[in-house]
Amino acid sequence: MNNVIIFLADYLIWVVVALAVALVALEIWKTKDWRKLGFIVLAGFTALLLSMVFHLLPVESYLRPYQIMQVQPLIEPNADTPFPSDHVLLAFAAAFAVFFMTRYKKLGTLILVLAFLVLFGRLLAFVHSPLDVIGGIVCAAVGAAIWYYIYHRENLKHMPRDLKALVKRAGQDLPKGARKLVGKVKNRVKK
Repeated sequence: MNNVIIFLADYLIWVVVALAVALVALEIWKTKDWRKLGFIVLAGFTALLLSMVFHLLPVESYLRPYQIMQVQPLIEPNADTPFPSDHVLLAFAAAFAVFFMTRYKKLGTLILVLAFLVLFGRLLAFVHSPLDVIGGIVCAAVGAAIWYYIYHRENLKHMPRDLKALVKRAGQDLPKGARKLVGKVKNRVKK
């Protein structure tokens, strides 16, 4: 059982990141939308910056669960402060990138489940408290919410112009009755 917890806490994160990088790269290659990569990087940096702000807070007496319970942790903890969990932050930032910025929603859901397994591994290894892992999720969610909202809002601004162009081109190769219907739609779009 300990080996499973060690895998979840220390090594599953690399599977999550590798899957996310592969899916984001595939999405960018297929759509040729390099802006997505920029927004994903900005979301990650925002989450990391928020995490660093929390790391700078002067919390002298904050102990890890293994220190409170006086047990040996299953993995070697990082030397920095435990709040927020960097592993959980990275796992959820990767999951949010796939879920919100690609068309692979089912795989994004799988990566989200794997991120939760990383979270449970960190808890079961006694290196993080529930507050630490919640802090990691919140940092990743804040970074994702800000930048993915901006990305999708920017894409919606261009939608009416693209829709007008589509309607303008539509109907050129259609039968006479269908062209008449498209003409009515064009008139409504012009208004």
